[in-house]
Amino acid sequence: MKRDLITELEARELFNPHYEQFVEIFQNSFATYNSMQNYLNTKKGEIFHDLKTVTKSTLIWNYSLSWAKHFFNENEDIKFIQHAKNSHWFCFYDLVYVRFKKLDNSLKPSNVKTKRIIQLYQQSQIPGFPYKPTFIEAGYTTNKTMTEINNVYLVCWSQGIKKWYIDLTHEIDHQLVLFESPEDAKKNVQGLIRIRQEFIKHKKQYGNN
Repeated sequence: MKRDLITELEARELFNPHYEQFVEIFQNSFATYNSMQNYLNTKKGEIFHDLKTVTKSTLIWNYSLSWAKHFFNENEDIKFIQHAKNSHWFCFYDLVYVRFKKLDNSLKPSNVKTKRIIQLYQQSQIPGFPYKPTFIEAGYTTNKTMTEINNVYLVCWSQGIKKWYIDLTHEIDHQLVLFESPEDAKKNVQGLIRIRQEFIKHKKQYGNN
């Protein structure tokens, strides 16, 4: 049985207040990754210099979760849900499940095609998930060398068909090319550490609320 899907018009109304936050999440995640690279490259040996694309994507994905928790933590209508070990979602207003992914040029998320991923593409019923919320991707595309972000999107897939997408970059007319001086690298890494420490402290005090 297929899930109930929200329309593009409904999605635009729902997410419009958060367009800039989504873009900033990926901007900051990408910048944090670059900060880490720049910082490590100042060390002797530079053993982390040549990372594979999948490693870069995984690191940026981890950073995006941290930044999303930072941006959405105080909004009672947005809940972070960890459904399985590597299944992390943000539930918006009990209507939409959003996950953060790197997208290819056709706006398909970069994934190993597991049974669970196929179910998500098909908007199928999945044990442990409520019936109504629509599954969508918040994702980014990059240039070939993964040195800059091209665009940030919200996209809804169902039965292998791209039902709708919203180009957030176009919507808010953001400049997404990211450059950073080596002098700022250490400061930005330390900034991410502070955000994580604040989140861990909040979680210990208040749980997942």
